[in-house]
Amino acid sequence: MKSTKWITALCCGASVISSLVLGSGSHAAEKAESVKEYIVQAENDSILEKVTRSFEDEIVADQQEGTLLEDNHILLMDLTVEQAHDLDQERDVSVERNIILRGEGMEGPDRKDVECLAKVQWNKTAVGADNVKRSAGKKNVNVAILDSGVDILSDVSFGNQISLIPEENTDDRTGHGTMISNLIASNRNGFCETGIIPGNTSVSLHNVRILDEENQTPLSRVIEGIQWCIDNQMDVVNMSFGTETNSEILHDAIKKAEEAGIVMVASVGNGGERGDGIIEYPAGYNEVIGVGSVNEKMERSAFSNTGASVELVAPGENIPITSYWGLQGSGSGTSYAAAHVTAVAALLWSENLDRNAQEIRNLMDKNAIALGDRNEYGHGLVNYEYASRHGELADAGEGTELSEENEGIREKEEGVSKGMQHIGDAVQEYDIPVSLKASWNSEGHTNLISSLADGLMNTANINAIKAAATYVDTSNTLNEYDVLHARKDTNYISAAKRLYHAALDWNGGSDYGVLYEEAERYTSADESEGLIYKNVQELKIAMRKAVYYDFRDTSKTGITANRGRLQLLGLAIHVAGDAYAHKTMCDSSQEGIDEINNIYTAINMLSNNIIKESLHSGNMKTIIDAVKSENGLTTSDMGSATYFKQDKDHKWVCNKYYTDSINYMGKRYSVATKVATSYLLKYYSSGKYFSPLIFCPYEIKAGSDFRNNYKYKLRHFRAYLTDAGFSPLSFTNGKNSYSVSDIYALSFDK
Repeated sequence: MKSTKWITALCCGASVISSLVLGSGSHAAEKAESVKEYIVQAENDSILEKVTRSFEDEIVADQQEGTLLEDNHILLMDLTVEQAHDLDQERDVSVERNIILRGEGMEGPDRKDVECLAKVQWNKTAVGADNVKRSAGKKNVNVAILDSGVDILSDVSFGNQISLIPEENTDDRTGHGTMISNLIASNRNGFCETGIIPGNTSVSLHNVRILDEENQTPLSRVIEGIQWCIDNQMDVVNMSFGTETNSEILHDAIKKAEEAGIVMVASVGNGGERGDGIIEYPAGYNEVIGVGSVNEKMERSAFSNTGASVELVAPGENIPITSYWGLQGSGSGTSYAAAHVTAVAALLWSENLDRNAQEIRNLMDKNAIALGDRNEYGHGLVNYEYASRHGELADAGEGTELSEENEGIREKEEGVSKGMQHIGDAVQEYDIPVSLKASWNSEGHTNLISSLADGLMNTANINAIKAAATYVDTSNTLNEYDVLHARKDTNYISAAKRLYHAALDWNGGSDYGVLYEEAERYTSADESEGLIYKNVQELKIAMRKAVYYDFRDTSKTGITANRGRLQLLGLAIHVAGDAYAHKTMCDSSQEGIDEINNIYTAINMLSNNIIKESLHSGNMKTIIDAVKSENGLTTSDMGSATYFKQDKDHKWVCNKYYTDSINYMGKRYSVATKVATSYLLKYYSSGKYFSPLIFCPYEIKAGSDFRNNYKYKLRHFRAYLTDAGFSPLSFTNGKNSYSVSDIYALSFDK
C-alpha cells in the first residue's frame, strides 16, 4: 500500500520557505477548517471518470473546464485529510496537497551608479557570452519563462504572452519575471544594455505567467504551465521555483516535457546557509538541469544549495540586471544563475537546429569549466564560447566525461573566454564595483510602477515620473527630508496630497507662490509647530527643485511646465509608496509573529548576532512584546537602532528583510501597486483631485472579508485623514464601498 504524499510549500531563491497557504478562490471561504484543496491525478480517462462520479460534490466549484490540467487527468478537490488518504490508497490514483509556490526571494536592483553597469557585464564575460553569434535560422528556438510575467514596458520582444492566472493579464506585479527575462534577453531600457541573447537571433522568448502579485502559485498551475510548453512546442523552459519535497504529479509532468524534447532549466535553491545540502525540485529531477550560483571569485555562493543534482553553475551574485521601468542595478540568487544557463542553451541550439535536447545538455556539460567538488559545482561553469567552438562534444554519450585529448585542448587554449584564462587549477576573478554589491531597498514606489501608466501617458512622461520617484532616494538633500519618506511622525496623507495638488496646479514660470501655498497647507497631529514648520520648508525646497531641475540630469535647469508637473507627481507617488513601507504596523496576529520569527531565523543564519545584546542574547521576545503592545511597532521602527545593530557589518540588515522587503507583509505592496500608484496616475491623467482611496485595499467591496485578507493597519490613519481635510465618509462613495468601521479597521490608534 502506497503512502500519502504530503508536500510542503515551495520557495525560490534567498527567501525563507514560507508556511503553507491554504485554498484560494471563491470557494475558499466556504471550506470547513478540516477541508483543504488537493490535486487528484488519475492514471487514465476511465479512472478519472470514476473519481469524478464518486467525488462529484468535492470537485472545486470554480475549476475551469477544458484546462490544461485535463491533459494530465487532474482534478482539484476540496477534501478532508481522511478522504485524501483513502483516495490516495486507490489503485492508479495519486493525491497531493495543492501547495503554494513562491517566486525567488532574490535581491533586486540597487539603483546607484547605474551608468557604469554597461561596462561591468562581468557575468556575460564569465560565461563566454561577450561575442555571441547572431544566427538567423529558418525556425526559432522557443524559450518559455515560467514566472511572474513581464513588465509591459520592457523592450524584450516575446512571441506568446499568456497568463494562467484567471482574469489577470501577463503584466509583472513583483519584478521577478521581468528581471529573469531581461537577463536572458538583451534589453536597452535605462542607461545601458543588459541581457545575454542579442537581437536578430533565431531565439524566440515566450512569457508564461504563473506567479501572482505575491510571487505565489498553486502546484496545479505549474503543471498547467508545463503542459502549455509541451502543447506549444517549446524547446527550452526556465523555472525559478522549487520545493524540498518530491511531488510525483509534478515529476510526471516533467517527464512528459522531457519526452517532448524540451530542455528544462531550474535553480537549485538558495538555502545553502543551512548546510543541509537539499536540492529543491524540479531542479532535483534527473530530467532537469539543476543550476547553482557562483560569485565573481568563481566560488560557490554561500546561499547556493549543494548536492548530486547540481549539474552546472553560473554567475548568481552581484549580477547587473534590469527591473521595473528599466531601473538597473544588481541582484543575487540562484534564479539569476539558471537564467544564464537557459540563455546559453538557447544560443547553442540556435546554431544547429538539428540538435536534440540531450545533445544540447551534453554540449553544455562537456564544455563546462571545472571549478571543484561536483556536489557544489556539478560539471562546472557553463561557457557558451567554448561550447560553440566544440560542437563535436554534443553527441558525447550521456554521463560520459571529457576525453584526455579534449581536456588537453582546453588547457592549451589561451582563454576559454575573454578574461577567463586557466591559471593552473584556478580561473580569473572579477572586480565588482561597490555599486553592484549594495543591497536593494525595495521601498515600494519606483518598483510599484509597472504598466499602470500604460494608455495614460507616453514613454517620455513615464520616464520623468520614474526619475523623480528615484531621485528622492539618490539626492543627498531630499533623502534627508522625513516628510518625503513618511518617516517619524510626518503625515503621509497630507504630504502626498500637497505634492499631488502642486502637480495639478503648476503652470510653469518663476512664480513659486502656488507651490508654497500648497506646502503651507501641510499639517500633522503628531508633530509640534516647530517640526511642522521644518517639514513645510522642506516641502517647498523639494517642490521648487521639481519644477526647476531635470531630475534625470540635474545640470539642466528651466525645465518645461509639463516636466515640472510630472516630477511633482513622482514625489507624491514616492511618499504614498513609502507610507506602506514605513507606517504599516507589524502584524500582531500569531501568523504575523510566526513570519517575524521565520525571517529573523533566516537572516540570523546570514549574519549572526544582528539583534542588540540588550535584547536577551539575541532572542526576539522584546520585539514581539513591542509588536503586541498597545503602542504597536511600525515596520520602520522595527529596523531602528533600538532593536537591531546599525554597525558597519549589520547596518540596515533589518530594513532589508522587514521594512523594505516585499516578502514581509506582502499585501501592503500589492495595495500600494494597485491603489496608491494606480489611482494617482489615473487621477492626474483625468485632472481629478486627490482622494484618500489611495490608502485603502483595492478589494474592499460589499461582503468581502478584507480585514482577514490584508491584516495590516496604517499608523494613525484616521487622525492623519482628518488633518488632511478628509472625513471617513469620504470613502463611502464610488465603485468600492467603505463603511466608517472599515476606516477604523485600517487605522492603528491607541
